[in-house]
Amino acid sequence: LDSWSAKGVSAVILDLPADWVTALAGHGASDGAPVLFNATATDDALRGQQCHARVFHVVPNERMFADAAAQLLAARRWSRVLLLQGPEPADQAMGKAYADALRKFGLKTQATRPFKLSNDPRERDLGNIALLTSNIDYDAVIVADADGEFARGVPFHTILPRPVLGGDGIVAQAWQPRFERFGAPQLSRRFTKANGRPMSGWDWSTWMAMKSVTQALVDGKDPSPKGIRSALRAPTMILDGFKGTRLSYRAWDQQLRQPIFLSYGSGIAGLAPFDGFQHQRDVLDTLGFDQPESACKALAG
Repeated sequence: LDSWSAKGVSAVILDLPADWVTALAGHGASDGAPVLFNATATDDALRGQQCHARVFHVVPNERMFADAAAQLLAARRWSRVLLLQGPEPADQAMGKAYADALRKFGLKTQATRPFKLSNDPRERDLGNIALLTSNIDYDAVIVADADGEFARGVPFHTILPRPVLGGDGIVAQAWQPRFERFGAPQLSRRFTKANGRPMSGWDWSTWMAMKSVTQALVDGKDPSPKGIRSALRAPTMILDGFKGTRLSYRAWDQQLRQPIFLSYGSGIAGLAPFDGFQHQRDVLDTLGFDQPESACKALAG
């Protein structure tokens, strides 16, 4: 990063874990330091207590994904939810995002039951899906499992025949390569032709980061890091992400506001925000941390 900064590089796209993003954000920070685009780290803290003025977040955060899932449940009237909670720190963060999202949209968490994959016979019941989903009524199951190893075995193994969110069930994604509106098929085909595989959410976020830089240069006409940042934060900045609506960066945490896909296998269950959800400024701000609840202080005011 120091080498690129010395050569006059204005922007850097990051495919790094959250702690690396935080470390780089605080390293050599100045008006002349490159603008950083977080393309893959979904951690909520990067948009909250650990936010930084030089970092723009293209990939959605966990709370945006959770809010999209909760909107789907509310839209389908699946209001009673069983939450299966994993033991790892990433699972706990995901579970908290889901619990907050369910509360935000007026859904009821019927129970939160811990699961654990273990070879210890004494912990066998914690990995038994039938036991974890029995003796309770619910409309849907959410699995807070960051690596997905447990979650992929949950669909079609619950005691009640209910939809499952997480793992191989319905998942929230930044991009779905089978989306067939708003020019999306052309984008997906171009990517597949160039790379020999479908476009993932991380691919889309990285592409959008590059598009953000080029749009900032077109709008602001100032190639310096300060000029790029000013252009991206301008109220007139509009980005086309092939999702059918105008995208822009939130001033309070520099998160890209955007629709979220709810997918299952090769199909699409919906695109959040769903009809009926309203916001006083931008309906996309129903997904994720709105300004009044933002914990980001570095960008306050």
